[in-house]
Amino acid sequence: MLAFLNYLCAKSKKFNLICSIILIVVIWLFNHFTRSPISVLYLLPITQLAYCVGVNWALAAALITVSVWGVTTSGGVAMPESQLPNVPWVRGLSVTVFFAVYIYLLGQLKQSLDHEKKLARTDHLTGVANGLHFNELALAEIHRSSRFGRPFSVLYLDLDNFKKVNDEGGHAAGDRLLAIVGKTLLSNTRQVDSVARLGGDEFAVLLPEASRDLAWHSAKRLQAVLQQAVHEANWPVTFSIGVVTFESAPDSIDEMLKHADRAMYTVKNRGKNSIWLEVFNRPLPAGSSRTGCG
Repeated sequence: MLAFLNYLCAKSKKFNLICSIILIVVIWLFNHFTRSPISVLYLLPITQLAYCVGVNWALAAALITVSVWGVTTSGGVAMPESQLPNVPWVRGLSVTVFFAVYIYLLGQLKQSLDHEKKLARTDHLTGVANGLHFNELALAEIHRSSRFGRPFSVLYLDLDNFKKVNDEGGHAAGDRLLAIVGKTLLSNTRQVDSVARLGGDEFAVLLPEASRDLAWHSAKRLQAVLQQAVHEANWPVTFSIGVVTFESAPDSIDEMLKHADRAMYTVKNRGKNSIWLEVFNRPLPAGSSRTGCG
């Protein structure tokens, strides 16, 4: 059941809203023309609304359903009702309360599942994506680039002199520094971009549909805001950033990260605190070409 609901939730909210409304109308028409009482089948569209659209939409649907049933029928309730008094408004209220409690519990379940899902994909220290989630996002971008022929870029960041911070201030100081870096990256990237901590003091930023020029300017801007953030906190670190623009899709995540990691270490080998950009292009299956600039 949850798998099917997650499949529905992967669709747009508009899609789920329209489907739920259609299902409610179909159930109402069935009840109306067959003179049957209000049905537990209404739980199907209400569940879809609560789980995929929002609790408020589900509550509204439940209230409208019970109200229309009360106006257009004089019948009963096709639910366990042996203890319900035979008074229309009391029976309607009982059904409303039942729907409300059901929707509340379903909403709590959805929140808990979303929270667990977020924890599984988030680096607890910095609040950015972890390596596993970054790989999922990168794989989707590789597939999209391969299908539509659109470029994307990857920034690979490393903190220069991070070991010195840990040695002099302890791991707590290093953790605070990493948290500042993660927060700064999240605050200064596009909504479509993905920021991740890949381990230690290394971060990556995935830039969908970013050309070489956009990637270069993004790296320059991020280096500036990061340097300002750590300077204000008196951290003696700088940033080495490797940038790779993939004008054709790499074969795998490993190949993508290999090129990004190599670009970053090019900066390290050239004296740190700089940016190196490469362009990956494979016009023919047999080969690739890359150009670099620092």
